[in-house]
Amino acid sequence: MVSRKQLSIALSQNYEDFQSPKIDYEQYGTSVDITSGLLFRAFNLGDIEGCNVVDLCSGPGILGIGAVLMGAESCTFVEVEKGAVEILRGNIARFDVGEKCTIVEGDALNVEGHFETCVMNPPFGIQQGRGDMVFLRKALEIADVVYSIHDGSEKNKEYIPGFIKKLGYQPLEYYIESLALKRSYTFHKKAVKQHSVMILRSMKNI
Repeated sequence: MVSRKQLSIALSQNYEDFQSPKIDYEQYGTSVDITSGLLFRAFNLGDIEGCNVVDLCSGPGILGIGAVLMGAESCTFVEVEKGAVEILRGNIARFDVGEKCTIVEGDALNVEGHFETCVMNPPFGIQQGRGDMVFLRKALEIADVVYSIHDGSEKNKEYIPGFIKKLGYQPLEYYIESLALKRSYTFHKKAVKQHSVMILRSMKNI
């Protein structure tokens, strides 16, 4: 297990993010600060060390790789876009964690099995028909505990916990962070835009 500072340094120095992000998949990188904060919260609550983790909509895999560095027993990465999968393979090799990692190249909604913890930063649904709620539903079906990242709007602070309760699960806690979005697409006017995101922890009723 590494410290939060060590994790942040390792990810900052060695992790490769999206190089040519595709708007059809709403590809936005997850920052090192957001990643380290989420994972250390999960670690302190017993949801990382020794756990079988799944990283849904993994992209290049920062959340799942971080979980393995924090002591997860294994991580299954699920990603549909081939370019992101290639970067993910490189990241797994760069961090030398291949023996604990499995890549499933396909639609996250088709994943089956059981995992102790899910970590994910899914598409919010702004550019495509399927939004984060369909992926959150899937995550709650296959994992005991889910850590997910969502748009941090005032509406979502009420809507998402209510959505989880209607599914019969428990929204345990959330906190709001500012995610620095670098200019990735032609419609971005600023070099960096701060976007409010909700980091949510939810689980099955046990």
